[in-house]
Amino acid sequence: MANILSQLKLRHKIVNILTLPILSKTWRKRIAHWLERCSILSPIYFLYFASSKVKNNTVLLFEANDCHAEVMIGYAKYLLDLGYNVDVLMSVVNWKEKPFARVKDQRIRIFPFGRMFLRRFLLLEKIKQYEFVVITSSRYLIDYDYSKVISVGQYLGFWPQGKKKTLIVEHDLPDIEDFKLQEYEKNKQIITLAEFSRGTMVNPHYFGEYKANDRKNDITKFIVVGGVNPNKKSYNLLIKALRKLEAQNINCQITVIGDGKLKNMPADMRKYFKFLGRLDFPDMFAEMEQADFFLPLLDKNNQEHLRYITTGVTGSVQLIYGFAKPCLIQDKFAEFYGFDENNAIVYDDDLSEAILRAVTMDISAYSSIVNQIKKLANGVYQKSLKNLETIIQ
Repeated sequence: MANILSQLKLRHKIVNILTLPILSKTWRKRIAHWLERCSILSPIYFLYFASSKVKNNTVLLFEANDCHAEVMIGYAKYLLDLGYNVDVLMSVVNWKEKPFARVKDQRIRIFPFGRMFLRRFLLLEKIKQYEFVVITSSRYLIDYDYSKVISVGQYLGFWPQGKKKTLIVEHDLPDIEDFKLQEYEKNKQIITLAEFSRGTMVNPHYFGEYKANDRKNDITKFIVVGGVNPNKKSYNLLIKALRKLEAQNINCQITVIGDGKLKNMPADMRKYFKFLGRLDFPDMFAEMEQADFFLPLLDKNNQEHLRYITTGVTGSVQLIYGFAKPCLIQDKFAEFYGFDENNAIVYDDDLSEAILRAVTMDISAYSSIVNQIKKLANGVYQKSLKNLETIIQ
């Protein structure tokens, strides 16, 4: 069954019929996305999971949404290091993007599910055979555009439970309305990705083995990963900085990975950018390896960005830690994530000055920063591992 499953490719012929000119591009995309999430192969995935036996000392790692697959890799690594086997339950959409492509470990088994069968998966009696369950998102994103959110427990009608406790990852910490989540928080079963006043920090930043960049590119390569959205990334600051540096003829390229388009970009600025759109994990990881520097593009003057140091964590930091990639980051955000002048390029308001420092940095200084990032990431890893071990006892 596993060999058959690995060869299955989702093909929705109905999409070809429904993508007629009578439907707008937005609706065609919505229909294709809905069909992908539901999956006509849902019964096969369900039978594959239902017929598999739960090995001794196994944890179920579960993500209900079509996102956040990147954190599952790191959490699986922590569980392996603590001596557990790991069964991963993720949506077909996440599965097709191959988040575990660089992790080869027979103690990990991956099971995809179609949305329409999700409750059936988690109502199986076998769930109670797992040592415990780790739910990597507390909230379930209902709509196509993710505008409506409820708790995973509210969507399912219950919270999955193994032999022992259930652990739940909070990606943001607003007021928790779900009564069960409040109980989980009281019992120290809530995991956060950084140090907050609530929850226990377990930061997942492992993505598998990677090749180190030796900073020998003819052109300085910067990378931005995440949706092209001003609420998440400040491209205006970047364009302003590049404009300021134009007279110095800097030789750089900015690779942008993620959904969305940058509106109203000046034509003369496009020469610096390479927009790749949303990539699967293997391709995104390859681009991360080739880049010299990472641009989180956080702006302390943007109120939306302040959540990344108060209630939530930017996914950019996970990649910076995981690939030991030097970043250019504003001072207000740097301290929260452990960055300083030794392991990053920290700036106040002038991003152009930071870009110039990156472009002119020699190999020796670059190597020193990379080594310091590895030291920082290892410290976060060891603390996270200890925290996880403590809360599962």
